Amino acid sequence: MTADAENSRLGRAAKVIIALLWAAFAFAWVRVIRTQPSELINGLLWIGAMAVAYGAGLALWIWYCLCTAQKPKVRCFARSVFTVDHFGRPIEVAPHAALGAKHLVVQIRNGRKIYSLPELPGEEHTAVEVEVFTR
Repeated sequence: MTADAENSRLGRAAKVIIALLWAAFAFAWVRVIRTQPSELINGLLWIGAMAVAYGAGLALWIWYCLCTAQKPKVRCFARSVFTVDHFGRPIEVAPHAALGAKHLVVQIRNGRKIYSLPELPGEEHTAVEVEVFTR
């Protein structure tokens, strides 16, 4: 069998399938035209009930997923995404500090910008002289 003969057989099969689909469409359209108003109302009510049931089920599923999902923790970065600041000074983060901390001490030593946590006073009523930036 040649390629042309096979292509013509496939073309005829496709035309037969398309003709059958058009016939089915025409048959279904005639049935729609002959539909009584009560059947139409019952069909619309059935479709509406299915849509409400689907929406309620979807809402319950989303609520369930939101309730059981793990809540994201606040991420505290131990390093900066930048290696230098605006003035070209290298940035360092002290090992015990996190950039998401509530209070940070920013010091410039030997041309390097160092982020660290403020030191707590050793005794009561003593003050530590550090500049603390809060966000």
